[in-house]
Amino acid sequence: MKTLEITPLEGKTLKVIIVEKEYSEPFWIIEPINNHTPKNILSSRFKPSVAFCNFLEKLIDEVKPDFITEEQGNRSAKEFSEKNAIAQISQKSNIPLFAVDMDENAKGYVFSLLEEKKELRDRILKALEEMPNKDSMEKEYLIAYGQCLQQEIEEIEREAKFSVRENWIVMGILENARKMEKEEIVCIHVSSPEHVNGVKKLLESVDAEVETIKPSKKLVFTQEKASPAEIEDLLKSMQIKIKPVIKKTSEEAPYIL
Repeated sequence: MKTLEITPLEGKTLKVIIVEKEYSEPFWIIEPINNHTPKNILSSRFKPSVAFCNFLEKLIDEVKPDFITEEQGNRSAKEFSEKNAIAQISQKSNIPLFAVDMDENAKGYVFSLLEEKKELRDRILKALEEMPNKDSMEKEYLIAYGQCLQQEIEEIEREAKFSVRENWIVMGILENARKMEKEEIVCIHVSSPEHVNGVKKLLESVDAEVETIKPSKKLVFTQEKASPAEIEDLLKSMQIKIKPVIKKTSEEAPYIL
């Protein structure tokens, strides 16, 4: 099993530009029970918008990073490399893209730990259902034990999703930086919104220079008389403008179309 270890680079400097994407990449250790519930198409479409892709291309042209990283999430290696808009951008720009995420063996370990606790919790719930409705010491004890197990399950899931996973992500970034045959390295990391701060703090803890960019979308209509009733006319007159909000500077960032 791969050892999780985060150490500073030796003889190299690393600058990481964290670009916050428009959604959090789906990730779970155990698939949620309600995951197959039909959802609104606008909220379930986990892919970057055309405007975001255009912005990322322009950023790559300007920064000229040595490599790009992105969370793999629940995607297979094939999906990540072949059905990923960011992978297509990296190929077009001739900049390598690496998936950085929690190691599969580590996920397997957490999965078995969660399964064991959930199985025990479910046995307690079944025992409670079969008990008489009247209160008893045994019933109170089982309820308290079940609540403790549920709390442990939620804590393990939360720690795996955030603290543990973010450590693996940062280790992946550092490992790829070590492979670069140069002293000054620049990386663009495309991050889920929920992991930007955690990844940033971990990178800074190993002396990496970090800059975060949060693209802000805005609809712009080029034709004043476009009729909202006609979707075709509306689309023709509409543009999505991306404004990169760079948190490191207090000045207003310019629009990048």
